[in-house]
Amino acid sequence: MKKPAHAIMHGEGGESIPSLHELLALMNERTSRQALELAGGERVSWAGLLFPPLGRFLRIWLLQGLIWRGFHGFRQAWAAALQLMLLRMKIWHLQNHIAAPDGPQGRVRP
Repeated sequence: MKKPAHAIMHGEGGESIPSLHELLALMNERTSRQALELAGGERVSWAGLLFPPLGRFLRIWLLQGLIWRGFHGFRQAWAAALQLMLLRMKIWHLQNHIAAPDGPQGRVRP
């Protein structure tokens, strides 16, 4: 039986760390769903692709003290920043590649 996404992301249920493959699959699923919901909102600029994920990484790694947990702390901060960057990239993609009258039909999947 497949574990719930929350349990895998937070290492619950016996596994301390999900595999990289599981982590990326969960991120892809979650960010695609969120991007479809948020694409009609505020436009994402190039600065919005770079600075918020960097800020999230630094806030989690340094300010929350994960720097002292070694590679595990780095991995957690990296995963949080990567998830935000993927979300913002998918929103940008949807905002800039919605089907034009002379373009491909249908919405581009994030």
